[in-house]
Amino acid sequence: MEVLLQILFPQISLLFWANSQEIPPLAILSNLSYGSDPQQIMDIYLPGGRDTTVSKVVVLIHGGAWSAGNKESMFGYAVWSYFAFPRYAIVNMGYRLGTADSPGFPKQLEDIKLVLQYVTANQSALKIKPEFALVGSSAGGHLAMLYGYSVDKSQQVNAICNIVGPTDLTDPEYTNSTKYQVIEGVIPALVGYETFKQNPGLFAAVSPVYSVTRQSPPTISFFGEKDPLIPLSQATTLEDKLDENGVINKFYIYPDEGHGFANPTNQAHFFKKLSWFFKTYL
Repeated sequence: MEVLLQILFPQISLLFWANSQEIPPLAILSNLSYGSDPQQIMDIYLPGGRDTTVSKVVVLIHGGAWSAGNKESMFGYAVWSYFAFPRYAIVNMGYRLGTADSPGFPKQLEDIKLVLQYVTANQSALKIKPEFALVGSSAGGHLAMLYGYSVDKSQQVNAICNIVGPTDLTDPEYTNSTKYQVIEGVIPALVGYETFKQNPGLFAAVSPVYSVTRQSPPTISFFGEKDPLIPLSQATTLEDKLDENGVINKFYIYPDEGHGFANPTNQAHFFKKLSWFFKTYL
């Protein structure tokens, strides 16, 4: 077990969780198309022993500033999910990348919807229960929240994990400050050529905090205090909005981390808290 985990995911201390568990059998459906675009592909991990009464689905959404990245970058999270939830299915999705000419909003939300629809339509064949947790990193965290708060009208999403994803693109730290000016270079991949001053309503529409309601799913978030892209105001603003609406939420800020977590102690803490959250609320 230890050797297998170290090979699959050497950069994260998965042994904290999986050292004593029995390895379940696993079938992997690779590069399944869920749309006509070549980027609309996903991998589905199907553990043995699953059934339609208990086998819910963890969906992984990669980062990359809405314009880059791929599902392979989330493979480590797929490995962790496999051992942490041995009866759950895992979907690791790609999505259509954005450009200023073809921005990510709303097509990337449409892609998440298509993935959930595909899994739901094939629930009998896949032997799963179509209830979902969304796990997103960076831009993927932003998309997970925005989908769960604004698109998921059927409330299939039971829980969301946001890993260093932005929550409010109208934040003065972005619109009136030079400290996080780097965001100006990537935001066109999400919204196109319009700026905040030209269309503040658009920037509000792509900000998860503005879509929070009392029906929003429980949310757990992780941030780095030294993140050069995500000011801590992004965490506090979302936390306040979720609290205001009575939505279950947990927030963790790592003082020594940036845009991602390199410290093994923090990694172990992250997986421990996420595992507890999903076992409680998914």
